[in-house]
Formats: sequence, structure tokens, C-alpha cells
Amino acid sequence: MLSPYKITLVYPATAPKDLQLVQDEMSKYLTEKINATIELKPIEWASWDDKTNLMKISNEPFDLMFTASWFSYAKDVAKGQYLELDDLMAQYGKDIPGILGEDFIKGSRIGGKLYALPTKKEFGQGFGFLLDKKLVDKYKFDISGVKTLEDMEAMFKTIKDNEPGVTPIVSSKFTNIWEASNYDGIVANLAIPRGTTELKAVDTLEDPKFIEFYK
Repeated sequence: MLSPYKITLVYPATAPKDLQLVQDEMSKYLTEKINATIELKPIEWASWDDKTNLMKISNEPFDLMFTASWFSYAKDVAKGQYLELDDLMAQYGKDIPGILGEDFIKGSRIGGKLYALPTKKEFGQGFGFLLDKKLVDKYKFDISGVKTLEDMEAMFKTIKDNEPGVTPIVSSKFTNIWEASNYDGIVANLAIPRGTTELKAVDTLEDPKFIEFYK
């Protein structure tokens, strides 16, 4: 039987009103599994950097903290603020590589060493359009053959020409979706084009495909 332990999880979010209920249910599950309870410590995005940096330099104890490739992971590793996990995973997390896959874990390594584990949710993302079935049926759109933006534009034009009260496309994040479908981003405007056979980063703002998209 493992000794009792309280896990402190720090992550960016606004504390929901039912935080205690969620924490209690998680603790119940974790107690059965590993004799542990959990303390959830959400921190508002606006104050995340200041508060977490203070936690790190003041040695305030915590067990798990959110990080991401786009959000200070490499910078914090360079500062020596995270533990290397390879030995710990080999000893206590032998099942992890089989669940996440070696390629996925490899993407989290810095200098060949592992300081954070990716979450499985990344495999559950999907990019695409949601279409109004009534309009698809009305205009007999063949959506099975859609492969390009030009294919989509033909449908948008039909809607625009024939349905004056309908906006052909509504999205605040469409460019992000298109970029994610066409580039593997590294930092802002620097990416590796998807489908390339070269391990060569390009400035997306100078890439002809990117320029054509914005045109």
C-alpha cells in the first residue's frame, strides 16, 4: 500500500464554481488507485507568468504544472525549472510509452531529454467545416469530392448568390485551421510545410502557398 500523498496540480484557468466538487471526485478516484488526493490550483491566464515564476523561484511545492511547446516549455527547461523524467518514467511509468507512442513522446524531448509528458488529447483534434445540411441538400453539393479551398469557394459562391440572408462562412479561427492543416508551426511565422520531404523551416509570410491563401 502506498503512503498517503496530496498531489498539487497548477494550471491556467478561471476557477469554476464547482471546483471543490471536481476536486473531491478526483481525490476519491485517486485514493482508490494510488492512495492520493489532489489539490487543484487554477491561476488566471493574465497573472500566470508572474505567479508561476514566483512559485518556481521561491521553491513553493507543487507536483504538476501545465506547460506547452507554445507556452514557455523550452524557456523553463533552459532555466532548469523542470525535472528530467526519463529515469522516473522507466521506474514508475513503464506503460506510458505504449499508451502515448514513442514518436509523440519524442516530440516533447529537449536535447534528447524528457521534461514533460504530452497529453493524449492532441490526437482528438479535428479541423474542417461544419455545413448546413439543409443547404447541402437544397443545392445538391457533392461534399465527398471536396479536396481544396477552391472546391469550398464554389459552394460559398452558390450560397452568396442564392441565399441573401445567409453568410457563406462564419469563423473567427479559419486562418488558424488552414495554417495547422498546411504547416507544422515552430514559432510565429516559422514552420515546416506539411508533406515536405525536407527538414527545412520556412518563413510562412514568404511562402508562395501562404501568400496565395491570403490573396
